[in-house]
Amino acid sequence: MDISVAITGMVLLSAFIIPVIIININSKKKAKGKINRLKSQFLLLGLEPGEYDLWNTYMIGADSQKNIVVYISGDNDHQDVKIIELLQVKKCEVRNSSHLAETKTGNQPVSDSVGLMISFRDEKRESTYLEFFNAEKEAQLDTELILAKKWVEIMNQKTGKVRNIPHYRKVV
Repeated sequence: MDISVAITGMVLLSAFIIPVIIININSKKKAKGKINRLKSQFLLLGLEPGEYDLWNTYMIGADSQKNIVVYISGDNDHQDVKIIELLQVKKCEVRNSSHLAETKTGNQPVSDSVGLMISFRDEKRESTYLEFFNAEKEAQLDTELILAKKWVEIMNQKTGKVRNIPHYRKVV
C-alpha cells in the first residue's frame, strides 16, 4: 500500500469522524446542563428530584415523597416553570391535537401539539396545560407522545385516587 494513499484515507476518515465526536460531546454537555438546571430548580423548591425526563426545550420531574411534579419549558433565556401538587389534581390526560394532511396514500393525521391537560379538585382553579410538543417550535414529533402517556400514568397514580385495587367481600 502506498503511504500517500494511507495518509489521504486517514485524513478523509478523520474529516468525517471528528465532527461526529464534537457533536456528541456538545450534546452530552447540553444534556448535563439541562439536568443541572432541573436539579437546581428542585433544590430551590426544597424538593428531591426522583424520576425525570428531558427533551428538546422541555424538562419534567417528580418528587415522589412530596407528590410534586416540576415542569420547565424554554431555554436559559426564558423559562416557564410550573409546579403541580399532585394531591390537588383531579385528573390528568394526554391532549394530542392534529390535522389531516394529504399524502400519496391518502389523508394521514399529523400532530400539531401534544401535552398534558391537568384539571384540579378545586373547581375555581383553572386547568393547566403542560406542552410536550408544538409543531410550530419543533419540526417532527419524536418520543413526546410516549413521554406524555408515561407522565399521565405517573401523575394519575399519585393524585390521591385509589386505582386498580380489587374489591373484596367479607366472607363470614
